[in-house]
Amino acid sequence: MSGMQPPPMPARGALAGVKQDVQRAKQLGHDTGGIGNAYSHNFLNQKPWHPLNFRNQMKKWEAETKAIQEQKIREQAQAEFQAEQEKMETYSLCSEAEQKRHRDRQSISFMYTKPPGLEAALAKQAAAETEKAKAAQE
Repeated sequence: MSGMQPPPMPARGALAGVKQDVQRAKQLGHDTGGIGNAYSHNFLNQKPWHPLNFRNQMKKWEAETKAIQEQKIREQAQAEFQAEQEKMETYSLCSEAEQKRHRDRQSISFMYTKPPGLEAALAKQAAAETEKAKAAQE
Protein backbone atom coordinates (compact mmCIF):
# COMPACT_ATOMS: atom_id res chain seq x y z
CA MET A 1 0.00 0.00 0.00
CA SER A 2 3.03 2.27 0.12
CA GLY A 3 2.74 2.84 -3.64
CA MET A 4 -0.85 4.03 -3.37
CA GLN A 5 -1.66 7.61 -4.18
CA PRO A 6 -4.72 9.43 -2.94
CA PRO A 7 -7.62 9.46 -5.39
CA PRO A 8 -8.21 12.64 -7.38
CA MET A 9 -10.45 15.22 -5.77
CA PRO A 10 -14.11 15.06 -6.88
CA ALA A 11 -15.37 17.57 -9.41
CA ARG A 12 -16.99 20.70 -8.05
CA GLY A 13 -20.33 22.06 -9.22
CA ALA A 14 -23.51 20.64 -10.69
CA LEU A 15 -22.38 20.74 -14.33
CA ALA A 16 -19.06 19.11 -13.49
CA GLY A 17 -20.96 16.43 -11.56
CA VAL A 18 -23.28 15.80 -14.52
CA LYS A 19 -20.30 15.59 -16.87
CA GLN A 20 -18.62 13.13 -14.52
CA ASP A 21 -21.81 11.06 -14.44
CA VAL A 22 -21.93 10.97 -18.23
CA GLN A 23 -18.26 10.00 -18.46
CA ARG A 24 -18.75 7.29 -15.84
CA ALA A 25 -21.78 5.96 -17.72
CA LYS A 26 -19.83 5.89 -20.99
CA GLN A 27 -16.99 3.99 -19.29
CA LEU A 28 -19.51 1.44 -18.02
CA GLY A 29 -21.01 1.09 -21.49
CA HIS A 30 -24.39 2.74 -20.84
CA ASP A 31 -26.04 4.72 -23.59
CA THR A 32 -26.38 8.22 -22.16
CA GLY A 33 -28.12 9.83 -25.14
CA GLY A 34 -26.51 13.15 -24.22
CA ILE A 35 -26.59 15.24 -21.08
CA GLY A 36 -29.98 15.26 -19.38
CA ASN A 37 -31.70 12.54 -21.44
CA ALA A 38 -30.82 9.51 -19.35
CA TYR A 39 -30.27 11.41 -16.11
CA SER A 40 -33.65 12.87 -15.29
CA HIS A 41 -32.95 12.49 -11.57
CA ASN A 42 -29.97 14.82 -11.42
CA PHE A 43 -31.69 16.83 -8.71
CA LEU A 44 -30.86 13.97 -6.35
CA ASN A 45 -27.20 15.04 -6.49
CA GLN A 46 -28.26 18.10 -4.52
CA LYS A 47 -29.61 16.03 -1.61
CA PRO A 48 -27.40 15.73 1.48
CA TRP A 49 -27.75 11.94 1.60
CA HIS A 50 -26.88 11.26 -2.04
CA PRO A 51 -23.46 9.63 -2.72
CA LEU A 52 -22.81 11.90 -5.73
CA ASN A 53 -23.30 15.04 -3.65
CA PHE A 54 -20.09 17.08 -3.72
CA ARG A 55 -19.83 17.28 0.08
CA ASN A 56 -20.23 13.51 0.36
CA GLN A 57 -17.60 12.96 -2.31
CA MET A 58 -15.25 15.34 -0.48
CA LYS A 59 -15.82 13.47 2.80
CA LYS A 60 -15.07 10.20 1.05
CA TRP A 61 -11.94 11.61 -0.60
CA GLU A 62 -10.69 13.02 2.73
CA ALA A 63 -11.35 9.69 4.45
CA GLU A 64 -9.47 7.77 1.74
CA THR A 65 -6.53 10.19 1.89
CA LYS A 66 -6.42 9.95 5.69
CA ALA A 67 -6.55 6.14 5.53
CA ILE A 68 -3.62 6.08 3.10
CA GLN A 69 -1.58 8.39 5.36
CA GLU A 70 -2.38 6.28 8.43
CA GLN A 71 -1.37 3.12 6.55
CA LYS A 72 1.98 4.73 5.63
CA ILE A 73 2.53 5.67 9.29
CA ARG A 74 1.69 2.11 10.38
CA GLU A 75 4.09 0.65 7.79
CA GLN A 76 6.87 3.00 8.92
CA ALA A 77 6.29 2.10 12.58
CA GLN A 78 6.31 -1.61 11.69
CA ALA A 79 9.59 -1.20 9.80
CA GLU A 80 11.15 0.64 12.76
CA PHE A 81 9.93 -2.08 15.13
CA GLN A 82 11.40 -4.82 12.92
CA ALA A 83 14.75 -3.00 12.76
CA GLU A 84 14.77 -2.63 16.55
CA GLN A 85 13.94 -6.32 16.99
CA GLU A 86 16.78 -7.32 14.67
CA LYS A 87 19.15 -5.06 16.57
CA MET A 88 18.09 -6.54 19.92
CA GLU A 89 18.45 -10.06 18.55
CA THR A 90 21.95 -9.24 17.34
CA TYR A 91 22.91 -7.89 20.76
CA SER A 92 21.50 -10.98 22.44
CA LEU A 93 23.98 -13.07 20.46
CA CYS A 94 26.93 -11.03 21.77
CA SER A 95 29.00 -11.99 24.78
CA GLU A 96 28.03 -10.77 28.25
CA ALA A 97 30.88 -8.23 28.28
CA GLU A 98 29.77 -6.79 24.91
CA GLN A 99 26.18 -6.56 26.12
CA LYS A 100 27.27 -4.70 29.26
CA ARG A 101 29.41 -2.32 27.19
CA HIS A 102 26.46 -1.66 24.87
CA ARG A 103 24.10 -0.98 27.80
CA ASP A 104 26.63 1.44 29.31
CA ARG A 105 26.93 3.31 26.01
CA GLN A 106 23.16 3.42 25.57
CA SER A 107 22.65 4.84 29.05
CA ILE A 108 24.63 7.99 28.15
CA SER A 109 23.87 8.18 24.43
CA PHE A 110 21.17 10.83 25.01
CA MET A 111 23.93 13.35 25.79
CA TYR A 112 25.34 13.01 22.29
CA THR A 113 22.12 13.32 20.29
CA LYS A 114 20.85 16.62 18.99
CA PRO A 115 17.74 17.94 20.73
CA PRO A 116 14.57 17.95 18.65
CA GLY A 117 14.04 21.17 16.74
CA LEU A 118 17.70 22.22 16.80
CA GLU A 119 18.11 22.12 13.01
CA ALA A 120 14.98 24.23 12.49
CA ALA A 121 16.10 26.74 15.12
CA LEU A 122 19.55 27.05 13.54
CA ALA A 123 18.02 27.55 10.08
CA LYS A 124 15.67 30.21 11.46
CA GLN A 125 18.55 31.95 13.21
CA ALA A 126 20.66 31.91 10.02
CA ALA A 127 17.76 33.35 8.01
CA ALA A 128 17.29 36.13 10.58
CA GLU A 129 21.01 36.97 10.45
CA THR A 130 21.01 37.18 6.66
CA GLU A 131 17.97 39.47 6.73
CA LYS A 132 19.67 41.63 9.34
CA ALA A 133 22.81 41.80 7.18
CA LYS A 134 20.74 42.79 4.11
CA ALA A 135 18.95 45.48 6.11
CA ALA A 136 22.29 46.85 7.36
CA GLN A 137 23.63 47.09 3.80
CA GLU A 138 20.66 49.10 2.56
